[in-house]
Amino acid sequence: MCLNIFKNGLEKKFLSYAKSDIKTIALPEAEFSGLIIKSAEYCTKKNIANIVLIGDEQKIKNTFLQANFAKMTFINPKTYEKTDDLARKLYEIRKFKGLLLKEAKELILNPIYFATMLLEEGIVDGVVGGAATTSANMLKPALQIIKTEEGIKRASSSFIMLSKKSLKLGDKGVFVLGDCALNVNPNAEELVDIAIATAKTAKELAKLDVRLAMLSYSTHGSGNGESVDKVKLATKLLKQKEPEMIIEGELQADSALVAKVARVKVKNNAWKGNANVLIFPDLNSGNISSKLMKIVGKMKAIGPIMQGLNKPVNDLSRGASLKEIVLTIAITSLQASNLSEQERIEKLKQEKLEKKLFKKQKKERRQQVKLEVEEEVVVDKVPETTAETTPEVTKILETIEVTEVSSKVEKPVKNKKQKEEQK
Repeated sequence: MCLNIFKNGLEKKFLSYAKSDIKTIALPEAEFSGLIIKSAEYCTKKNIANIVLIGDEQKIKNTFLQANFAKMTFINPKTYEKTDDLARKLYEIRKFKGLLLKEAKELILNPIYFATMLLEEGIVDGVVGGAATTSANMLKPALQIIKTEEGIKRASSSFIMLSKKSLKLGDKGVFVLGDCALNVNPNAEELVDIAIATAKTAKELAKLDVRLAMLSYSTHGSGNGESVDKVKLATKLLKQKEPEMIIEGELQADSALVAKVARVKVKNNAWKGNANVLIFPDLNSGNISSKLMKIVGKMKAIGPIMQGLNKPVNDLSRGASLKEIVLTIAITSLQASNLSEQERIEKLKQEKLEKKLFKKQKKERRQQVKLEVEEEVVVDKVPETTAETTPEVTKILETIEVTEVSSKVEKPVKNKKQKEEQK
């Protein structure tokens, strides 16, 4: 169960960084997903996150009899002492949309709404679900309850794509794609929000120096149409908002990724055709492309990663593996953390030194115990006569010695018959 299933360097970094600032993550599908329970076990065992399972504790334990629930927390919406308070707060958030208090009290019993309200109130640091739930059901509470970050009007999603081989494309085969899971047909302003949020994900999670391409079926006016105009406008607005970022658009995929094609097609001589962040014009193109890269290109897909929200909620694919769920929990922890990369590295170094010191002290203690045991054995073997004795003891010892000598010298007297036989 706890074998090392992570071999990629970036994946290992996610797990390592999550351990440097452990967060509390709620899993609302605990009652009906075995993979969620296995992921919870793994994350608890490896100290990746503190896990809160949403649901009836006894029902969960009876359903998953082989699972080890040590160190996990259970919260049942039906018996939790703060459920009524959460329902009232949900009502306050949504009453302007026509939600009634009675409806809020019913909604709060839904494990996804309940987990999202725990997040809103700061009781947990993040929510992960979707292994047994549609994306619409998983993300709807988050979009209704959790507000977007300052300056971002539209929440979005991204995928981190990892090639199994080190490619010359992207950043040694690493790409970040947006939006491939949430926004169906964003307008130009919404595309700008998607691009900014995806660039942030690329920089903070994938640790990329962002080179962003706004994708289209046209390269610098080679095609016409409403979609092309939208990407052109979005590119212009994005460059105004992020003047320091490397951005180019509108670009076809080959112009974005292949240097020799970019030299021919792209009018901007500064663009090298080496994009590592790809922004798609709509959900059709983004979703199809991400799945083709995963299936045909045999790339690993991490995500979808929700972005642009004030607090992290992440949606899983219903075909997600144990590995993908664990990675998503780790990424959610990272999104919830305020530590800078340098602070995280320093903290990991300190923890490593402390662990090394603990092992050294443990070894020294074992050696000390071993020496003490050996000394006790030596003392047990030392003759008692070497110890300091009193006059009374000395007299007794002398008497014993005389007796022993006498017993050795004196021999039994033989009778006459024995003497004659001896002669």
